[in-house]
Amino acid sequence: MSRVFAGYARAYDLIYQDKDYAGEAAYVGRLLRRFHPAAKTLIEFGSGTGRHALHLARQGYKVCGVDRSEEMLARAKARRAALSSGSRRVMRFVRGDIRGVRLARRFDAALALFHVMSYQAADEDLRAAFLTARRHVREGGLFIFDAWHGPAVLAQRPGVRIKRVRDGRMEVLRRAQPVLFPDRDAVEVKYQLRIKWKTTGKREEVRETHLMRYVFAPEIARLAQDCGFKVLSAVEWLTGRPLGRRVWSACFVLRRLGAGIDAGI
Repeated sequence: MSRVFAGYARAYDLIYQDKDYAGEAAYVGRLLRRFHPAAKTLIEFGSGTGRHALHLARQGYKVCGVDRSEEMLARAKARRAALSSGSRRVMRFVRGDIRGVRLARRFDAALALFHVMSYQAADEDLRAAFLTARRHVREGGLFIFDAWHGPAVLAQRPGVRIKRVRDGRMEVLRRAQPVLFPDRDAVEVKYQLRIKWKTTGKREEVRETHLMRYVFAPEIARLAQDCGFKVLSAVEWLTGRPLGRRVWSACFVLRRLGAGIDAGI
Protein backbone atom coordinates (compact mmCIF):
# COMPACT_ATOMS: atom_id res chain seq x y z
CA MET A 1 0.00 0.00 0.00
CA SER A 2 1.38 3.39 -0.92
CA ARG A 3 1.77 6.22 1.57
CA VAL A 4 -1.48 8.10 2.10
CA PHE A 5 -1.59 11.21 -0.13
CA ALA A 6 1.83 10.50 -1.67
CA GLY A 7 0.54 10.15 -5.23
CA TYR A 8 -2.92 11.58 -4.54
CA ALA A 9 -1.37 14.96 -3.70
CA ARG A 10 -0.53 15.62 -7.36
CA ALA A 11 -4.21 15.87 -8.24
CA TYR A 12 -5.63 16.81 -4.83
CA ASP A 13 -6.51 20.45 -5.50
CA LEU A 14 -8.06 19.60 -8.85
CA ILE A 15 -10.17 16.79 -7.40
CA TYR A 16 -11.48 19.10 -4.69
CA GLN A 17 -11.71 22.24 -6.83
CA ASP A 18 -15.44 22.41 -6.12
CA LYS A 19 -15.04 22.15 -2.35
CA ASP A 20 -16.15 25.35 -0.64
CA TYR A 21 -13.06 26.05 1.44
CA ALA A 22 -14.04 29.70 1.88
CA GLY A 23 -17.49 28.75 3.16
CA GLU A 24 -16.06 26.13 5.50
CA ALA A 25 -13.50 28.57 6.88
CA ALA A 26 -16.30 31.09 7.41
CA TYR A 27 -18.23 28.45 9.38
CA VAL A 28 -15.17 27.76 11.54
CA GLY A 29 -14.79 31.49 12.05
CA ARG A 30 -18.36 31.69 13.33
CA LEU A 31 -17.68 28.85 15.77
CA LEU A 32 -14.55 30.60 17.00
CA ARG A 33 -16.39 33.89 17.52
CA ARG A 34 -19.23 32.11 19.32
CA PHE A 35 -17.20 29.94 21.67
CA HIS A 36 -13.91 31.87 21.97
CA PRO A 37 -14.26 35.45 20.73
CA ALA A 38 -10.74 36.38 21.85
CA ALA A 39 -9.08 33.67 19.75
CA LYS A 40 -6.39 34.94 17.39
CA THR A 41 -3.92 32.08 16.89
CA LEU A 42 -4.78 28.70 15.37
CA ILE A 43 -2.99 25.43 14.79
CA GLU A 44 -4.49 23.31 12.02
CA PHE A 45 -3.60 19.62 12.05
CA GLY A 46 -3.77 17.91 8.67
CA SER A 47 -3.65 21.26 6.89
CA GLY A 48 -3.16 19.64 3.48
CA THR A 49 -2.44 22.07 0.66
CA GLY A 50 -3.28 25.05 2.87
CA ARG A 51 -6.60 26.18 1.50
CA HIS A 52 -8.49 26.31 4.81
CA ALA A 53 -5.50 28.08 6.38
CA LEU A 54 -5.49 30.69 3.61
CA HIS A 55 -9.13 31.62 4.15
CA LEU A 56 -8.77 31.64 7.93
CA ALA A 57 -5.78 33.96 7.61
CA ARG A 58 -7.92 36.27 5.49
CA GLN A 59 -10.32 36.46 8.44
CA GLY A 60 -7.51 37.84 10.57
CA TYR A 61 -6.25 34.68 12.29
CA LYS A 62 -2.62 33.64 12.54
CA VAL A 63 -2.45 30.03 11.36
CA CYS A 64 0.17 27.34 11.79
CA GLY A 65 -0.57 24.39 9.51
CA VAL A 66 0.79 20.92 10.31
CA ASP A 67 0.77 18.01 7.88
CA ARG A 68 2.63 14.70 7.71
CA SER A 69 2.62 14.48 3.90
CA GLU A 70 5.70 16.03 2.30
CA GLU A 71 3.84 16.31 -0.98
CA MET A 72 0.86 18.15 0.51
CA LEU A 73 3.14 20.36 2.58
CA ALA A 74 5.12 21.38 -0.50
CA ARG A 75 1.93 22.56 -2.18
CA ALA A 76 0.87 24.48 0.91
CA LYS A 77 4.24 26.23 1.09
CA ALA A 78 4.04 27.09 -2.60
CA ARG A 79 0.59 28.59 -2.03
CA ARG A 80 1.97 30.69 0.85
CA ALA A 81 4.98 31.81 -1.21
CA ALA A 82 2.66 33.29 -3.83
CA LEU A 83 1.03 35.62 -1.29
CA SER A 84 1.99 39.14 -0.29
CA SER A 85 4.55 39.53 2.47
CA GLY A 86 1.82 40.60 4.89
CA SER A 87 -0.20 37.47 4.24
CA ARG A 88 2.86 35.25 4.50
CA ARG A 89 3.58 36.58 7.99
CA VAL A 90 0.31 35.20 9.39
CA MET A 91 0.67 31.71 7.88
CA ARG A 92 3.29 29.02 8.24
CA PHE A 93 3.44 25.31 7.54
CA VAL A 94 5.48 22.64 9.30
CA ARG A 95 5.75 18.90 8.95
CA GLY A 96 4.29 16.77 11.70
CA ASP A 97 1.84 14.02 12.59
CA ILE A 98 -1.18 14.85 14.74
CA ARG A 99 -0.44 11.77 16.83
CA GLY A 100 2.93 12.96 18.05
CA VAL A 101 4.02 16.39 16.84
CA ARG A 102 5.18 18.76 19.58
CA LEU A 103 5.72 22.44 18.86
CA ALA A 104 7.22 24.85 21.37
CA ARG A 105 4.15 27.06 21.72
CA ARG A 106 0.44 27.03 22.43
CA PHE A 107 -2.47 28.43 20.45
CA ASP A 108 -5.95 29.75 21.14
CA ALA A 109 -7.57 26.94 19.18
CA ALA A 110 -6.71 23.72 17.37
CA LEU A 111 -8.45 22.58 14.19
CA ALA A 112 -8.59 19.25 12.37
CA LEU A 113 -10.74 19.70 9.27
CA PHE A 114 -11.91 17.60 6.33
CA HIS A 115 -12.10 14.37 8.33
CA VAL A 116 -8.54 14.41 9.64
CA MET A 117 -9.80 12.76 12.83
CA SER A 118 -11.39 9.96 10.81
CA TYR A 119 -7.89 9.05 9.63
CA GLN A 120 -7.04 8.21 13.25
CA ALA A 121 -8.44 4.72 12.78
CA ALA A 122 -6.95 2.98 15.83
CA ASP A 123 -8.16 3.84 19.32
CA GLU A 124 -4.64 4.74 20.42
CA ASP A 125 -4.25 7.06 17.41
CA LEU A 126 -7.47 8.91 18.17
CA ARG A 127 -6.46 9.34 21.80
CA ALA A 128 -2.99 10.52 20.78
CA ALA A 129 -4.56 13.12 18.50
CA PHE A 130 -6.68 14.43 21.38
CA LEU A 131 -3.62 14.69 23.61
CA THR A 132 -1.66 16.48 20.90
CA ALA A 133 -4.47 19.00 20.55
CA ARG A 134 -4.51 19.51 24.31
CA ARG A 135 -0.74 19.98 24.37
CA HIS A 136 -0.97 22.82 21.84
CA VAL A 137 -4.03 24.69 23.13
CA ARG A 138 -4.06 27.16 26.00
CA GLU A 139 -6.37 26.59 28.95
CA GLY A 140 -9.88 27.56 27.90
CA GLY A 141 -9.00 27.22 24.22
CA LEU A 142 -10.90 25.19 21.64
CA PHE A 143 -10.45 22.01 19.65
CA ILE A 144 -12.71 21.99 16.58
CA PHE A 145 -12.92 19.03 14.23
CA ASP A 146 -15.24 17.17 11.90
CA ALA A 147 -15.47 13.41 11.41
CA TRP A 148 -17.56 10.70 9.79
CA HIS A 149 -20.65 10.12 11.94
CA GLY A 150 -21.19 6.46 12.78
CA PRO A 151 -25.02 6.28 12.79
CA ALA A 152 -25.15 7.74 9.27
CA VAL A 153 -22.37 5.52 7.92
CA LEU A 154 -24.13 2.40 9.23
CA ALA A 155 -27.56 3.52 8.03
CA GLN A 156 -26.58 4.78 4.58
CA ARG A 157 -23.56 2.56 3.83
CA PRO A 158 -20.80 4.04 1.66
CA GLY A 159 -20.88 3.17 -2.04
CA VAL A 160 -18.55 3.30 -5.02
CA ARG A 161 -17.91 6.85 -6.23
CA ILE A 162 -16.45 7.94 -9.55
CA LYS A 163 -15.30 11.47 -10.28
CA ARG A 164 -13.90 13.01 -13.47
CA VAL A 165 -12.13 16.37 -13.40
CA ARG A 166 -9.82 18.30 -15.69
CA ASP A 167 -7.97 21.57 -16.01
CA GLY A 168 -5.31 22.98 -18.33
CA ARG A 169 -2.68 20.56 -17.02
CA MET A 170 -4.34 17.21 -16.50
CA GLU A 171 -7.38 14.99 -16.72
CA VAL A 172 -8.19 12.79 -13.73
CA LEU A 173 -10.54 9.85 -13.29
CA ARG A 174 -10.88 8.85 -9.64
CA ARG A 175 -12.62 5.70 -8.44
CA ALA A 176 -13.28 5.19 -4.73
CA GLN A 177 -14.17 1.65 -3.62
CA PRO A 178 -15.22 1.42 0.06
CA VAL A 179 -15.29 -1.66 2.27
CA LEU A 180 -17.16 -1.36 5.57
CA PHE A 181 -15.77 -2.99 8.72
CA PRO A 182 -18.50 -2.58 11.38
CA ASP A 183 -16.51 -4.51 13.97
CA ARG A 184 -13.73 -1.89 13.72
CA ASP A 185 -15.90 1.22 13.25
CA ALA A 186 -13.98 1.79 10.04
CA VAL A 187 -14.24 1.99 6.26
CA GLU A 188 -11.35 1.05 4.00
CA VAL A 189 -11.44 3.19 0.86
CA LYS A 190 -9.41 2.00 -2.11
CA TYR A 191 -8.62 4.92 -4.41
CA GLN A 192 -7.61 4.50 -8.03
CA LEU A 193 -6.57 7.63 -9.93
CA ARG A 194 -5.92 7.64 -13.66
CA ILE A 195 -4.08 10.81 -14.62
CA LYS A 196 -3.38 12.10 -18.11
CA TRP A 197 -1.00 15.05 -18.45
CA LYS A 198 -2.16 17.28 -21.29
CA THR A 199 1.21 18.84 -22.12
CA THR A 200 3.09 15.56 -22.55
CA GLY A 201 0.32 13.02 -23.08
CA LYS A 202 1.85 10.96 -20.27
CA ARG A 203 -0.51 8.68 -18.39
CA GLU A 204 -0.09 7.39 -14.88
CA GLU A 205 -2.08 5.45 -12.34
CA VAL A 206 -2.11 6.04 -8.59
CA ARG A 207 -3.49 3.57 -6.07
CA GLU A 208 -3.89 4.33 -2.39
CA THR A 209 -5.86 2.78 0.45
CA HIS A 210 -7.23 5.08 3.13
CA LEU A 211 -8.61 3.61 6.37
CA MET A 212 -11.32 5.88 7.74
CA ARG A 213 -12.82 5.71 11.21
CA TYR A 214 -16.38 6.77 11.97
CA VAL A 215 -17.22 8.10 15.40
CA PHE A 216 -20.17 8.31 17.78
CA ALA A 217 -21.01 11.32 19.94
CA PRO A 218 -20.92 9.40 23.27
CA GLU A 219 -17.51 8.00 22.32
CA ILE A 220 -16.18 11.50 21.66
CA ALA A 221 -17.65 12.77 24.94
CA ARG A 222 -15.89 10.02 26.91
CA LEU A 223 -12.59 10.56 25.14
CA ALA A 224 -12.85 14.32 25.58
CA GLN A 225 -13.34 13.88 29.32
CA ASP A 226 -10.43 11.45 29.55
CA CYS A 227 -8.13 13.87 27.71
CA GLY A 228 -9.02 17.06 29.52
CA PHE A 229 -11.68 18.57 27.28
CA LYS A 230 -15.37 19.36 27.57
CA VAL A 231 -17.74 19.01 24.60
CA LEU A 232 -19.45 22.32 23.92
CA SER A 233 -21.19 21.39 20.68
CA ALA A 234 -21.84 18.27 18.58
CA VAL A 235 -23.86 19.04 15.44
CA GLU A 236 -23.89 18.54 11.70
CA TRP A 237 -20.90 20.09 9.94
CA LEU A 238 -21.77 23.41 8.25
CA THR A 239 -25.51 23.36 9.03
CA GLY A 240 -25.53 23.10 12.84
CA ARG A 241 -28.46 20.70 12.72
CA PRO A 242 -28.78 17.98 15.40
CA LEU A 243 -26.91 14.75 14.78
CA GLY A 244 -28.85 11.80 13.43
CA ARG A 245 -28.75 8.92 10.97
CA ARG A 246 -28.87 11.31 8.01
CA VAL A 247 -25.86 13.32 9.20
CA TRP A 248 -22.68 11.92 7.62
CA SER A 249 -20.29 14.64 8.77
CA ALA A 250 -20.35 15.64 12.44
CA CYS A 251 -18.69 18.74 13.87
CA PHE A 252 -17.41 18.81 17.45
CA VAL A 253 -16.33 21.84 19.45
CA LEU A 254 -14.36 21.06 22.61
CA ARG A 255 -12.94 23.32 25.29
CA ARG A 256 -9.63 22.59 26.97
CA LEU A 257 -10.05 22.34 30.74
CA GLY A 258 -7.63 23.54 33.40
CA ALA A 259 -4.10 22.37 34.05
CA GLY A 260 -5.12 20.79 37.34
CA ILE A 261 -6.26 17.59 35.64
CA ASP A 262 -3.04 17.03 33.67
CA ALA A 263 -1.66 14.63 36.25
CA GLY A 264 -4.44 12.18 35.49
CA ILE A 265 -3.89 12.13 31.73
